[in-house]
Amino acid sequence: MCTVNVFVTSVLVFLPVTLIAGNWSIGGSVTPAVTLPQSSYALPAPSGRFNYSIGIFGMCDLSPDLFLKGSVQYTRRDVITSKGIPDTHDAMDPVTGRIDPSRIVYGDASQLFESFNLPITANLRIAQAGPVQIAIAGGIEVGFLFQQSFIIDPTTKGRWAHSDPDHGFIIGAIIGIAGRCNLSEDLTILLSPNYSYAWYPDASFGRIHFQAIAVELGVSCTL
Repeated sequence: MCTVNVFVTSVLVFLPVTLIAGNWSIGGSVTPAVTLPQSSYALPAPSGRFNYSIGIFGMCDLSPDLFLKGSVQYTRRDVITSKGIPDTHDAMDPVTGRIDPSRIVYGDASQLFESFNLPITANLRIAQAGPVQIAIAGGIEVGFLFQQSFIIDPTTKGRWAHSDPDHGFIIGAIIGIAGRCNLSEDLTILLSPNYSYAWYPDASFGRIHFQAIAVELGVSCTL
């Protein structure tokens, strides 16, 4: 028991001291992503759309081969829930009073999830060539869903959308590769392809999870 207590105390002391003494950098990034939603509802194919995240991040070098990275991101995930919805509002022939099939507009229904996410990863360097460093990354992602929007596009009146404030928590896991290129002592470019799996709050059409393949592009400056 004494050994366990000493180990835990050492970790609790070592980590904060290392974070304070480590080399810190801060920057901004954009992360385009291709997503594959999984739901209890039978989604049409293709069900996923092009999505993205944008935000700020911080990195801290804990050792020559290990660094932590945390981000605060605005994230949007868009999923098609139904296809070929007919809109007949302007389809009636004024002469015959009948529906003219050529005037029917068919739209797709989608649901947009907007959230603030906090991905945190540990990155272990596995290779270096000059200013370029390659690391394997793994971590977790937590988030807060603040809005869902329901969209039909197109319609006879253009794009229709209705937004509802909707709250709930998101949790996920991330694995990937982190590439860093030091342009100078103070400026670094980040390129990080990754795969993530996130559990979202229940949607209007059932429980939904998102798989995402993304590439984060960022620039950071040493503090």
